[in-house]
Amino acid sequence: MFAGLLLILGLLVVYPLVRGFTRAKLADMRRTRRLYDEARAAAMATLKQGDFDLPTWKSDLHQVSAFLKTLRQELATKGISAVELDQIADDGFFKGGALTAAAAFEARGFSFAGQIVGTSDFMEWAMQKGLGRQIVKNRMMADT
Repeated sequence: MFAGLLLILGLLVVYPLVRGFTRAKLADMRRTRRLYDEARAAAMATLKQGDFDLPTWKSDLHQVSAFLKTLRQELATKGISAVELDQIADDGFFKGGALTAAAAFEARGFSFAGQIVGTSDFMEWAMQKGLGRQIVKNRMMADT
């Protein structure tokens, strides 16, 4: 009987704690997803206007180099071929697009690692959609 009361008392104490923790985690995940979607949309809007944004760490050449190197590794793990990665490695639009995406994620409070992951997802998505070529083509048409 005493063991049964302890079990019920334990459940009455533990259940609300677990429930509260779970709700807080779900709310945090939803917030992160919303910020991720906002960053992606902001980066795309900036690039469609023909502009580039830069993260606050833009003048730290070591950090920029580490960012681009890690981004390349992330894209390789997502199935972007080495040939395609080599073709875009020196492409100014790729670097500008990547730094613009990083700036958008940074502006929404993502850590440096979060900026790399978010930018990797964004660049993979943009490359699959051919958005880089489309934006460059639109810019060239607007200039004529």
